[in-house]
Amino acid sequence: MTEIFLDRMTWPEVKERLSESDIAIVVVGCTEQHGPHLPLGTDSFEVWEITVRAARKVADEVKPVIAPLIPYGPNIGFGSWAQPFKCQQPGTIHVRASVMKNLIKDVCRSLIYHGFRKILVMDGCGWHYVATDVAVKEVAEESKEKVLLMCIRWHGEFGEDVCEKVTDSHEISHADEAETSIAWACGAEVRIDKMVKPPKQASKFKTLKPRYPKPSYPRAIIACGGSTKPMWETGVPPGSDPTKASKEKGERIVEEISNRLADLLKELKDRHL
Repeated sequence: MTEIFLDRMTWPEVKERLSESDIAIVVVGCTEQHGPHLPLGTDSFEVWEITVRAARKVADEVKPVIAPLIPYGPNIGFGSWAQPFKCQQPGTIHVRASVMKNLIKDVCRSLIYHGFRKILVMDGCGWHYVATDVAVKEVAEESKEKVLLMCIRWHGEFGEDVCEKVTDSHEISHADEAETSIAWACGAEVRIDKMVKPPKQASKFKTLKPRYPKPSYPRAIIACGGSTKPMWETGVPPGSDPTKASKEKGERIVEEISNRLADLLKELKDRHL
């Protein structure tokens, strides 16, 4: 099968690939708590597996390459806006939004310099919009080359309606039924005996309006949210129920999302800049 991993290719192989395809994917994961039943790398496992499945579906036709995973990002939701490093559950690694934004920009700049013109940033965590969307916008504005950059959140643009259809809760949140099912299907080790059903109480979430223009590409819809206070003693939002999760539900969701992403990659191949 056609190689899809950039870091497994030699530079002559990359040069040859650029004569066939100008599509590169930058995958952004996360290292943060996901309750007592899911590992800290859950967001990374999910976004990586979904991206790889999609790329493999169109590897011979589209020939995209996937850059190495970025495993860190801003995790302001599990501390507070004023004290983002103070997550109450051990293990979460917080990287300032400015640091993450500049890292993504440099990765995209490097890819553009070498000839990739269509770059898809796959965002695996809901908090990352404060860096990913701004990075994509700024790189596109500064580029002297004709480029197309997109930021996609699989759980928003491609996955929200699927999760509504497949799960009993009809939604996707953090470490809940939907995400636990998806993580399971993506190879994460789920501690079934550690699953807890949080008490039903009002969530401390509030919706935040983006402070930047929405992308013009119609399938890149921005969905964002945030928290004003430290929250969730167990790391699972109140009212959700991960005990209803199953690997089978996760497989159905992941397959549908990866099919949609594969269709987008085919669209990008045919799009002229």
